[in-house]
Amino acid sequence: ATVGEHRLEFEYTDLSKNETITYSKDIRIDNTAPIINVNYTGIPLKDNYYNSERIATITINERNFNPREVLLSVTAKDITGAEVDITSKRYEEYAKDASNWSNNGDVWTLDPKGMKFDIDAIYSVKLEYTDLAENKASVYTSDFVIDKTKSSDVNIEYSTPIAEKVLEKVSFGFYQASVTVTVTAKDQTSGVEYFEIKYTQDDGANKSNKETYTTEKLTAVQDETDKTLFTATHTVDAEARGKISVELFDKAGNQTGKVDENVVVADTIAPGLEYEYTFTDDQVRKYNNVYYTKGETKVEFTIEEANFDLSLKTADGENISGGPVITVNGKVQDVEWKQKDGTNKWLGEITLSGNGDYVVELSYTDRSTNEMDKYSQKVHIDATPAIFEVTYDNNDAKNGNNYKADR
Repeated sequence: ATVGEHRLEFEYTDLSKNETITYSKDIRIDNTAPIINVNYTGIPLKDNYYNSERIATITINERNFNPREVLLSVTAKDITGAEVDITSKRYEEYAKDASNWSNNGDVWTLDPKGMKFDIDAIYSVKLEYTDLAENKASVYTSDFVIDKTKSSDVNIEYSTPIAEKVLEKVSFGFYQASVTVTVTAKDQTSGVEYFEIKYTQDDGANKSNKETYTTEKLTAVQDETDKTLFTATHTVDAEARGKISVELFDKAGNQTGKVDENVVVADTIAPGLEYEYTFTDDQVRKYNNVYYTKGETKVEFTIEEANFDLSLKTADGENISGGPVITVNGKVQDVEWKQKDGTNKWLGEITLSGNGDYVVELSYTDRSTNEMDKYSQKVHIDATPAIFEVTYDNNDAKNGNNYKADR
């Protein structure tokens, strides 16, 4: 017989006219394998990663269809390989229920309302079907990721600073050559794909500091132990004074980020120094690098430093002096430093008065440990007129100031 449905009928009566024997049987001949088709809603961001639900429409092209022969397997795991609970979906049972199928001729369709994939997970779908004649359909498999959740636990860390300062609840970390920024985040399903780190120039920065910039996409590196943890690093070189923020995207396209309000300073430039002496005496002389004057002397110092400060603390929390130190004859002077017209220049002055020899010295190391060349100058003040006295060995004057002998 050919492929199709047939009815076999058989009658027999013997020669003695005994009762006729009748036999009939319906026979289906089917050598055509069923055809499985599965279509999903949703457009992947890339490589089967989705940030919204997917709904599957399953069709099986089979003349002699029996839902009880449908073998549907759905597994769901997170990025660590742990099982994700999808028991409430009952995909396998749903596919075997004849009431969930409808047909248009030989094409049978599973009602898609029970085939919604909306729980975050890494899915593996396998569908098999064997018809009543034991013709097997090609096995259908599909792997995809549903991730509707942003990455979490975003963190920004820095290499250990040389010193730090807290000003109005904002922490300043000071570095010399550069600062290493490490950003981390956790993602339970698709994993972080990349980070973008942004350096934003601080309001207190100057023209020598880096302008605002954003890195290229920094590939997220998955931790070998904690598979949910992803990391990227970036080095901010000197000269820099700014804040760090990060944006990150998981493989399903979910975006999140963090802004750190703290300021990082990377500074390799030593402070600069200018000075000016003002003398009340208009006949000042300089001899052997010593100023000689007879009146009060004022010294004005100008320090040029982008990250000027008078106090700070080490990374260990120890409070230390961070400002310039002026001494006169070894004694530290109490100097009020004032900023010049909002620039990077700071002015401080001392006054020398009274007769004496003075050694004026100034030293300064900025917060990034850049050391200025030490300044030293000697000043001699003498406001007392000289007194001359002349004595002679022959005081035997004749007729006024006339002497007969040598004197």
